[in-house]
Amino acid sequence: NTHQIASRVVSVRHTHSFPPMSSNEQNKDVTMTDATAVVAPHRIAVLSASSTSSSESSDVSSHAILFASAGSPSLCLLPLNGTSACIPLLEPASSSPVQEFTVSSSGRFVAALCADKSIYLWEVPSVSLCRVDEWKLLFTKHASKRGTNLCFTEDETHLMVSESAGDVTCWTTVAPYHSADLLLGHCAAATAICATHDNSHVITADRYGKIRVSEFPRGFNITAFCLGHEDFITDLLTPASHPQTLVSFSLDGTLRVWQFAEGVCTQTLTVQEQKNEKREEQEQEEEEDQATKGEDAEGDEEEEEDNVNSRCSSAVTEPVLAAYSSRLDLLAVSVRGTGRLDLYSIGEHSLELVQQLDTSMRSHVAACFDAQGGLWVSGRLSSSPSRSAATTATETLGGEVALRLFTRQQDAQEKREGACRFVPSTQLSAELSDRFQSSLPAVSSSEVRKLERLADRHCSLRFHTELDGSSSE
Repeated sequence: NTHQIASRVVSVRHTHSFPPMSSNEQNKDVTMTDATAVVAPHRIAVLSASSTSSSESSDVSSHAILFASAGSPSLCLLPLNGTSACIPLLEPASSSPVQEFTVSSSGRFVAALCADKSIYLWEVPSVSLCRVDEWKLLFTKHASKRGTNLCFTEDETHLMVSESAGDVTCWTTVAPYHSADLLLGHCAAATAICATHDNSHVITADRYGKIRVSEFPRGFNITAFCLGHEDFITDLLTPASHPQTLVSFSLDGTLRVWQFAEGVCTQTLTVQEQKNEKREEQEQEEEEDQATKGEDAEGDEEEEEDNVNSRCSSAVTEPVLAAYSSRLDLLAVSVRGTGRLDLYSIGEHSLELVQQLDTSMRSHVAACFDAQGGLWVSGRLSSSPSRSAATTATETLGGEVALRLFTRQQDAQEKREGACRFVPSTQLSAELSDRFQSSLPAVSSSEVRKLERLADRHCSLRFHTELDGSSSE
C-alpha cells in the first residue's frame, strides 16, 4: 500500500505540471516583482486609555488602534490623536511574525502569539496609553507546540492558549509567572477557545467540528459536547448579555447558537453569497456559450462547472467572527471571499440579521468596535481610487489598504423601532489614514498575496493541521 500511494503521488505531480511560461509572462512577473505594495492587517483592536471608556463622548484623543499585519514581526500601536507615528511594541529583530493577539475584557492586558511559538504578555498603562515605555512586559514564554489561538478568562487572572497538537495550556497573569499548566487535550488540533463569564467553564473546538465544554480549572471534567458542525471550527463566542449562550463559526458555512450547558443547538444560520450584476452577466454569457456546443460536451461541462461552482461558493461563504460589542449586543461576521460584514443582534436562543454592510473591500476584512459603538474596518479595497507610482501592483492586488470608520445612524422610524444602521463616518481624517498607510509594511507585490493568505489564522490552521504530525515550520 505504501508503494502504491508513493507511485500515485509521483504520477499526480507529473500529470499536473505547469507548462513553461512565455517570454511575455516572464517579463510581466519580473515587472510585478520589482514593484512594492503594503500588506493589509489581519487583526485590529481599539484600546482606551481611561477606565471611563463607556462614556458617550466621541473624543478619540485617548484611543489608539492596535494591529498586526501579515509578515510583520511586531504589534503596532497607532494613536488616534495628533500626528504621532505608529509605535511598534516588538522589535523586528527579536521577534517573528505575530500570528494572533487578544485584549482582555477590561483592556488591562494584551497578549500576542508569534509564529516561533513565543507568547508575550503586556500590562497596558491606564493613562498614558501611547507611551510604549510605560507598557509593562510581564513575561515572554516559549511554548512547546505551535499555538493556534488564545484568550483571557473573564477575571483576567489566566491566559489560555490552544495548540495545534490538541492541548490547551494555561498561563497565570499574576506573579510569580510559573510554567504552563496543561488544562485539557483534544485528539485533533484545537482551533478555537473561549471562557465563560463566570469563569466556571472553558469551551474548546477542534478541526473536526467537535465542541467540548469543560470545567475550569479542572479541564478533565467534561460537562457537555456540542456536535453538529461538519467542518473546521474557526471561532467561539459567549455573549455577555446571554452568558449561557454560545455562538460557533465553522468553515461549513454556518453559524450555530447553542445552550452549551446542555449541548443543545437552538439555531443554525447558513451564510449565503449575494449575487451582483457582474456575476449574473457572466453566468448568462456562460449559458449562451454552452448552448452553442453539442449535447454530450455540454452535459460533461455542466457537471464539471457545477463541481467548480460548488467549491467556489463554499470558499466565499465561510463566516468568520470579525468583531463583537457587548455594549451594543451586536456581532459582526466577516464573509470570507467578499468585503461584506453581516451584523447580527444576539438573543438568548437565536441571532437576528440587522444589516449587511458593504465595506467596499475584498477578501478578509479586519474589524473591531470601539467604546462609543463605532465600527472600525480595515482591508484591501476592491479597486484603487487613485493612481500612484505602484499602480500596476495595486490594481493587480485589487486596491490599496484602507482604514474606515462606520457609525450608527437612526431615522425617525428606526428610533421608534429601536433599530439602527451603520454608515460611513466623516470623522476619520485624511491625516489619520495617511499615518495608517505609512505604518503598514511594504514588500514586493509578488509576496503580498502569499503573506496575506498565511496571516489568515484559519487558512494557516487548515494547512498545518493537514500535515498530520509533520513539522509546522
